[in-house]
Amino acid sequence: MATMRIPLALAFLIGLGSCTVAQACKPVSTVVLVFEEGSATLGRDQVVLLVNRLDHFRRLYPNLNAFAIEGVARQTAPDAKRLAQRRAIEAARAVRTLFDGVELHISSNVYPPPVVIA
Repeated sequence: MATMRIPLALAFLIGLGSCTVAQACKPVSTVVLVFEEGSATLGRDQVVLLVNRLDHFRRLYPNLNAFAIEGVARQTAPDAKRLAQRRAIEAARAVRTLFDGVELHISSNVYPPPVVIA
């Protein structure tokens, strides 16, 4: 039986904050990590992906100071809200290991299954 892999979007917002006419917009980059269905454990391939992307961000933005991390789960997953929270925490731990001292903004979200329109 094939295992479904669910994406977890990690939006990395450098400096965070909204854009106004008087200030420059902060650059935004996104990394999507994938978890096995019902799991909040990052696989080795996802950790390698995260390390590579964060290393790239560090070179591009040496003054990187904040990350926004969102864990997600499908509404149909058992204990979906807790699963989304656990995924966000797992991703935050990985980021913290690589970027100690940066500000982390962690959120989680449960979303409905996709709607198929025929």
